[in-house]
Amino acid sequence: MFLDEARIAARLNHANVVDTYEIGEDQGRHFIAMEYLQGQPYSAVVKRLGAAEFPLPVQLKVLSSVLEGLYHVHELRDFDGSRLGLVHRDVSPQNVFINYDGQVKIVDFGIAKAACSAASTRAGVIKGKISYLAPEQARGGEVDHRADLFAVGVMLWEAIAQRRFTVGQIDAATIHRRIQGIEPRIREVVPDVPLSLARICDRALEIEPDHRFGTALEFQHALEAYREESGHRVEPREVGRMVAQAFAAERFRLDRLIEDNTTTVVMQPPAGEDLVTSKSVVAVPDEDAAARPSRSRRWWVPVVVVGALLFLGAVFYLGRATGPSHAHSPGTPSASSGGESPVALAPLSSSVHLRIHVRPPEATLSLDGEPLGANPYEGSHARDLRQRRVEARAPGHETEAWLGVLDCDTNLERELRPAQDASVPPKLPDPKDSSRPAPKDRFPSVGDDLRGNNPKPGQRTIDPTDPYTK
Repeated sequence: MFLDEARIAARLNHANVVDTYEIGEDQGRHFIAMEYLQGQPYSAVVKRLGAAEFPLPVQLKVLSSVLEGLYHVHELRDFDGSRLGLVHRDVSPQNVFINYDGQVKIVDFGIAKAACSAASTRAGVIKGKISYLAPEQARGGEVDHRADLFAVGVMLWEAIAQRRFTVGQIDAATIHRRIQGIEPRIREVVPDVPLSLARICDRALEIEPDHRFGTALEFQHALEAYREESGHRVEPREVGRMVAQAFAAERFRLDRLIEDNTTTVVMQPPAGEDLVTSKSVVAVPDEDAAARPSRSRRWWVPVVVVGALLFLGAVFYLGRATGPSHAHSPGTPSASSGGESPVALAPLSSSVHLRIHVRPPEATLSLDGEPLGANPYEGSHARDLRQRRVEARAPGHETEAWLGVLDCDTNLERELRPAQDASVPPKLPDPKDSSRPAPKDRFPSVGDDLRGNNPKPGQRTIDPTDPYTK
């Protein structure tokens, strides 16, 4: 699958698709060198800002850019001019990235597939996020580019309704409703949505692919016509300004991490050439990974920024050095005459700082079964790649545990759910209940169900990866 993604990504070249710079192998391991993106996933932006600060006109601009990128993906042709028939198959808010300059990028082609691909999906295997699957994809059948358009239709529905399309449903129920085509139309949830926008959304979500938009370009033109009609024109720089302001602290911390882990590489040139200095970077831990949800409930993830090309270039350049060392400015280290590499990468520390704060205050904490003794807890632990388990217990609350790897400083803050009365079965909301007034200026608050009511203690109505809750 990795090589499949590499082959597909290498062919893509569009402003709204993440760039791939190099595909190679190092010491028996394959790698993909891709464009470094400074920004945030669309799902994180929606979760952080909400409808008041990231309103529908802005989200329509983002979705229009997504469709522009998808059109390039779908129309990509082979060297003989024949269409490759690429399908992303996992279009979702988590796989749409918004740069701090407002540029929108489609990422993660890990399960994308070309029509001519020799690889096949096993019978009964469904690939993609359940909430954004097209009906034909949910059946496990063959899909084409219109499955991606259905996924964008779900994202459009959610942007208008300001809530998840599949609130309170487990995967099996979602698949059943999706295949049967019995999910609510947008006007059943938001009665006052403009008719022209409702028609665009409904067409994108048709159960039969032939009834949807024929291409991503046709879908994009329909959205752009509505934006023109409504007078809500939004430029990319406005989108970027909103995202950059909302994530200013995260951006600053990551920039500092990269700067702190950047080392100067001094290359001794051959005789008659000037001294050259450059920069190389080492592994940088992602401090904000704990804040990003995932289905595996990992609460810290390392982000590795590799300066491999610079390093290899430096080694090649040093190998040519045959003359004596030249004078250079005071305080600048020089390369040894013996041809040894002057590159000295700052090693990562052998320990990491772990902070855990769980509410309620009386909750007791343990790490790998050993009591931690305090809540909040702070302490140093050895940096390693072992999976660790943090568990929290409190009277009258559900016991919860989180798995992760202690490979960077970590701050874990959680709140335990009150224990549910086992005699009262949870009640799932009815998606067709339109008694809830249409949302105007905000997304639903934490724990809101379809009617705006708070769930019973312990009832979980929204899955953990929901970008529409905080």
